[in-house]
Amino acid sequence: LAAGRRDRAAAAGVGMTPQEAFAKAADLLKRRQVAEAENLCRTILKTAPTHGGAHYLLGVIALQRGQYAAAEDAFLASLKANPNMPQTLRDYGMTLGNLGRFAEALECFDRAAVFLPDHPAVHGNRGIALAELQRFAEAVDAFAEVLRLRPNDIDTLANRGTMLSVIEKIIPDSEMIKILNQYEASVCKSNVQYNNITELLSITMEILSRYQGVIGGNY
Repeated sequence: LAAGRRDRAAAAGVGMTPQEAFAKAADLLKRRQVAEAENLCRTILKTAPTHGGAHYLLGVIALQRGQYAAAEDAFLASLKANPNMPQTLRDYGMTLGNLGRFAEALECFDRAAVFLPDHPAVHGNRGIALAELQRFAEAVDAFAEVLRLRPNDIDTLANRGTMLSVIEKIIPDSEMIKILNQYEASVCKSNVQYNNITELLSITMEILSRYQGVIGGNY
């Protein structure tokens, strides 16, 4: 019984500093105890109303639930406390993208990329925002950054292929062959290897047709 009371007290943040309670809330959310994490964050904000971390976690919870207006409010409160928190900028950008506000989303991803230059999700979401803004050549480059970090990422291979086909960019033969071989290995689980432009031309249109309209992915 005593152990149970201690567990309930910990879940409620009793006897913890705001930072200790935040660490507990983050752990609860990581373990998918969402309601408990949310309650603890709200408890933190009663005594520390400007705690950026607590606002951030509430934003993450709202984003996961598809409650984008609530997520925006929470992320803005978090950024007010810490304007350059890269994870908040990234997730706020995702929220804005879901609200169709791609120019604002791109600003967030650009700022996040300064602090997280090797984070695939930042570059992937940046590419999606650029594509939605019809800045296709820049989107190609953003997706290329993801592939630099995750060479066999299926969503990004498809996204970059779509952008290349949309802008009818002249692709070096060697680069297109490499993309198609990655696609065959990652998506089709095939050992097929294309070695020359004659083989390439025979299947290019088929592959690009698979890419069309596939902008997106789990970044």
